[in-house]
Amino acid sequence: MMPRKICYSFLIIGLAVAIAWAQEEPVRQVGNPYQEDLPYSIGSDLEPAIEIEGVRWERVRVATKNGGDPEAGRNHVVVAELQFDNQRRGAVTLTVVLLLEDEAGGELQRLASPEYRLGSNKSKVFQPKFSVSGDDLLATSNMYLFCRVE
Repeated sequence: MMPRKICYSFLIIGLAVAIAWAQEEPVRQVGNPYQEDLPYSIGSDLEPAIEIEGVRWERVRVATKNGGDPEAGRNHVVVAELQFDNQRRGAVTLTVVLLLEDEAGGELQRLASPEYRLGSNKSKVFQPKFSVSGDDLLATSNMYLFCRVE
């Protein structure tokens, strides 16, 4: 018979694993191409938690290159971090467009990435750079996401 402390240890570990697993956000299956408008503020992480034909879009983040706050009246180099996980057999080509929008849904800036190739069963963060006005960055409160998988 197992000592009581060992039994309790296994029970606690099992509960911790179950709680962590239950807190993971479920991945939504979406059509190809994927399009959605989401609330967003510059510099924050956005986790779309979507899967397009076996390719998961795990994270997107748009921030100034130096990580600082944008300043009105000047242009900033921004980096868009796009994290994808290809869970299918065979490489895919990704076309990604981000639209920075104001609170009324008006387009401020279009960030069109080059096409990316993502190998079979690979995960990668792509980091295209763009020039965006500080005024547009400060006014951003939504982001329209577009992704096509080929």
